[in-house]
Amino acid sequence: MFNKHGFTLVETLVAVVIGVAVVIGIGALSERLIHHRTTTDSNSAAMALAERKLEALLADPNPNPSGGACPAADLCGAAPPAGLTHGPTSVDINLSASASGPYRVQWNVIDATTTSTSPFVVANTGGTPPTVVKKITVTVTHLRNPNVRASVVRYYKVA
Repeated sequence: MFNKHGFTLVETLVAVVIGVAVVIGIGALSERLIHHRTTTDSNSAAMALAERKLEALLADPNPNPSGGACPAADLCGAAPPAGLTHGPTSVDINLSASASGPYRVQWNVIDATTTSTSPFVVANTGGTPPTVVKKITVTVTHLRNPNVRASVVRYYKVA
């Protein structure tokens, strides 16, 4: 029997292949984690923008615009027919209209008194005047990442 010092070429190649596989695996995992964190951060920002826009719409001094008041009211946007989506094409993180903003904010305000199947909307019976219920849907999407999307829906009773 002879005394063996060091590693053979085969042992060295196997160790290198295993090491390379581990490094590539860690690199792929870290890239995926970074992508996941970026998407999660963008989703959180989109949800915050949607909630802020909804609060701005609810704070409108004329919550039930009609006729000539509609173009000036924030709930109507550019005064499209009821049920159509409106809103700026893109905004920045502060909800300011911006051509280079990464988010798209759209909202839809409809009369939910007759069109809703929500348990929160109850039709009046027995000759009482109907309660007007509006449904606001605010949707925020990221212009460069289609995986980022947030929607907020709220019903409210018009006084």
